[in-house]
Amino acid sequence: MTIDQKIEKPQSKETPTSKEIERKFLVAALPENLEQYPNKKIIQGYIAITPDGTEVRLRKKGKKYFQTVKSGSGKIRGEYEIEITEEQFNSLWPTTEGKRVEKTRYEIPFDQGIIELDVYHGNLEGLLTAEVEFKSKEDSEKFASPEWFRKEVTEDKKYKNQNLALHGIPPDSVERKAFIGPESFNIPYFELSEGIARLIEITKEKMALSQDPVVVKIAGGSASGKTSAVAAKVKEEFGDDALILSMDDYYRGKTYMENQARNGIVLNWDQPEALNLELLQKHLEQLKRGETIQKPVYNMKISEADKVEEVKPKRVIIVEGLFALNDIIKEQGDVKAFVDIGTHGRILRRLLRDIERTGQKPADILKYFSEVVEPMHEKYVQSSIDSHAFTGVVLIN
Repeated sequence: MTIDQKIEKPQSKETPTSKEIERKFLVAALPENLEQYPNKKIIQGYIAITPDGTEVRLRKKGKKYFQTVKSGSGKIRGEYEIEITEEQFNSLWPTTEGKRVEKTRYEIPFDQGIIELDVYHGNLEGLLTAEVEFKSKEDSEKFASPEWFRKEVTEDKKYKNQNLALHGIPPDSVERKAFIGPESFNIPYFELSEGIARLIEITKEKMALSQDPVVVKIAGGSASGKTSAVAAKVKEEFGDDALILSMDDYYRGKTYMENQARNGIVLNWDQPEALNLELLQKHLEQLKRGETIQKPVYNMKISEADKVEEVKPKRVIIVEGLFALNDIIKEQGDVKAFVDIGTHGRILRRLLRDIERTGQKPADILKYFSEVVEPMHEKYVQSSIDSHAFTGVVLIN
């Protein structure tokens, strides 16, 4: 399979294109007369990478542009690829900042097909790898590698392009340390399960000191797992003694946004001004005093709150949302947490979520993420822990 044959024609939507069966090797030395072989410059960047190896990738091969989703690991991987326009590529490319690979790919014939030799450039200068694709698993097992091949790294995750993009050339014997947070800020960082346990422990400590309701605020980026991975687990621990307030219910709604736009104030859904934080502040004050509130219920289908529900105070009040650490409601928080999944994880989760929830096209979701969601995240969400003012815990999801 050659560089331009993986897609026979552009597709209008993401569909399965192939099951890859391939092996990857390090290269000891370049073959002679290398420039006689067909070659193309490739630049690729990763919009999203998850711990299980699933990736969303942009690639420019020669004068063509592609968006690819790969899943699985090892010799056999699922691949979904569509050809996109140069304009689409350029609009999404900024989301790959810090996760890019540049290389020249040479196609070298051998008796069973084509060897794809990659000569890396930039911060990967000096790295040489070769990949061979096979028609069947049996063919892959029979393959006899040329003498210029070194060890096989098919199963070595450090040599996957996505990890090369993230971490550079793998050191031979040095293991990377887990991220533990900015040392200068002295913020406690925890892996998810340990962090949830610590969050629950702190909440119980606060409950032991007072009979008043304890407000647990859980912030984090879009699709970081605030609701399903953290808030739900805390609620489960305290059962009927806890309630969850979703900040989504405090969105001001489409009508408000349209009225503001007519007055020259253009807002988007990923900035705090889109929410009625003053009402949330008032409701938290009431709940902490032991009073019942009438909470709005937001309807995502019509982008408006279309009813209210009565909410009685509980011993533990869990507030979860993008702006749970916003200054307007900071005085109401007794326990604070931030769920950090990283840009690539949030992109992939939002992509999968919004395809199902809104029916949007992947390219539209990714464009909105790069142009609106991520800039707002950096300005209003991530900034809530990137300072000495943050006194909570950070959970790595």
